[in-house]
This record gives sequence, C-alpha cells and structure tokens, in this order.
Amino acid sequence: MEGIVEQVHDGSTILVYLLSEFQFVQVFVAEILSPQMGKRVSPGSIVEPEVKVVVDPSALEVKFFTEMKVLNRYGRIILEGVDKSSNLIGSVYYPGGESAKDLALELVENGYAKYDWSANMLEEQKNKVKS
Repeated sequence: MEGIVEQVHDGSTILVYLLSEFQFVQVFVAEILSPQMGKRVSPGSIVEPEVKVVVDPSALEVKFFTEMKVLNRYGRIILEGVDKSSNLIGSVYYPGGESAKDLALELVENGYAKYDWSANMLEEQKNKVKS
C-alpha cells in the first residue's frame, strides 16, 4: 500500500492516508516495541473526574525521531497482519537515498525500539504462505 504519513502517535504507531483507497488507516510498525506516548490511568474514585495520562520519558524523543523520518512524506506499507483488535500491523518503508529505508530497522539501530517476540510469529506466517 502506498500513502502519506499524516500523523505520528508514537514511535511505532502512525496514521497513513492511503492514496489508492482515499482513506486513513492507523498502522502499528511490525516487529518492534517502542516507548508509548501515553496511557490513560483511571482515577481511584468516581469523585475524581480527572483522567491522568502517564508518558514514558523517552517516548517524546522516539516520537520526534519517527516524525523526522516519515511525517508528511510518501511511504510504502506492507501489511503483515491484523491483531485481535483489528489493528493493522505492517512494515513501513520511506525514501532514503538510493533505496527505501525500513522504519523498524532504523528505530532499533538507533536504540529507540527493541525487537518484539511477535516478529517470530510474522516470519512463521510468511513461511506458511510461501509453502
């Protein structure tokens, strides 16, 4: 799928406008885990209506790195799968010199993400399809 990255939620979650489909989709970058921008924490009682958001301190730096690489740029998404919650999981490639660069690999190489155990499951699925 080809599209333009319209928004970066965190280092490994992006909103892409698909050029062929004329629609927005949220894509989770396959095979990695990176710090999340925020998780909502429910208040302790009904009296407290305030919802707090907990942010990992390094999440802003990781988000900025991803924004610098892909935000408002053309890219290619290869759909790797869909999780239990119907979230799209895909490999994200963006122009970088003579060849396309892999966002997941860039994040891992720069210490912003770590290789996820689910990557093994994706490899097994790919091998089953090829067989």
